[in-house]
Amino acid sequence: MSLRPSISSFWLKVAAIAGMTCNHVANVFAFALPGWATALLCTFGGLTFPIMAFLLCEGYRHTSNVGRYAMRLAAFAVVAQVPYSLLWGATANVLVTLLMGLGLLWADEHLRNRGLFALVVVAGVAASWFCDWGVIGPVMVLLFWKLREQPHGVVLVMLAPLLAFGLPALSLTAEEYAAAETPGASPAIEQLFGTTAPSATAVEELAVESPSAVSKGLEVAGQTTAHPTFTVTDGAPLAAALGTLGYATVGFGVAALLMLKYNGRRGRPMKWFFYLYYPAHLLVLWGLAQLL
Repeated sequence: MSLRPSISSFWLKVAAIAGMTCNHVANVFAFALPGWATALLCTFGGLTFPIMAFLLCEGYRHTSNVGRYAMRLAAFAVVAQVPYSLLWGATANVLVTLLMGLGLLWADEHLRNRGLFALVVVAGVAASWFCDWGVIGPVMVLLFWKLREQPHGVVLVMLAPLLAFGLPALSLTAEEYAAAETPGASPAIEQLFGTTAPSATAVEELAVESPSAVSKGLEVAGQTTAHPTFTVTDGAPLAAALGTLGYATVGFGVAALLMLKYNGRRGRPMKWFFYLYYPAHLLVLWGLAQLL
């Protein structure tokens, strides 16, 4: 199959938006979706951040006013934080992560003292700890920028999130599959193709049998809860594990293929649509979740 460039930034943005929507639907409605749907939607979610980080570098390279670019990101980050916090609490949304990445790109180009630049990178990465895609996100932005001219730059950058997410996801999937085979546990086929969310009793049992699931969101303020946390762990644990594995393998892999086919052209303008869609779809998802 030829990887000849043929995709503009417009289609990359479409893929990122589609993946983001799938991922957020999987997380917000995992408590109501069958396991296979959660896993499939979560898999497509792996498209989003790598493409967003890649396009941030393209935007920085082509923008005529970095300050205006940063202000636009900051303004919509503030707007998006309201619905984002309604769903996921105090964690900063992904636009904040991208804003930090943009700051690192500016620092790389303007700070002649490389020691000072290194300190800025460490500080920026550390500050992103409380953000969506924290730590690995700003690092990916910087790697995309540094390796943009390398023949296999995209592939090299994508190795970082693949290892960071893929190996733990593989281990978690094996753990949850083994747990599903335990006598008395919910069988794998039931977890993936059942249509009901886990009961309060099942959630309590999961807290004992699967500490990994608890660490991913089933424990709130020291107490196990049956209320939705709007993460994939609200559903079947095996589905959550498979979705995370698909996110880090299939999702990242498709993202890499799409970026390799990028032709350097803008295509149809959709800058404002993306910025508006992000907070708007979060608010819609939160509202729908309140009705279920």
